[in-house]
Amino acid sequence: MMLKLLTSYLVLSSNKYNIRVKYKELNYKHVFKESDFQLPLEKELRLKVIKTEIEQCNDTEALKEQLSSCADALMRYQHLLGKAVETNLMGLIDLIENDD
Repeated sequence: MMLKLLTSYLVLSSNKYNIRVKYKELNYKHVFKESDFQLPLEKELRLKVIKTEIEQCNDTEALKEQLSSCADALMRYQHLLGKAVETNLMGLIDLIENDD
């Protein structure tokens, strides 16, 4: 069911600002606002502190370890976000099918 649904009915295209979902003959469009890509002030401050710490660090082993840890966290968060999007899309499809 899932494979048929994804191959037959669902077309998802995205770029930096647009996500368009087409299911059967229905189109759903979500456009991200420019402000969605801006970090809140608290996170901007935290990022500045981290960048300053990186610039002042001379221990390449510590930098390698932290870079590896960050890459691992990034991949896990991207995977979780993808799963969350997939779950929401499937929920949307279920709502559409139940309305028919």
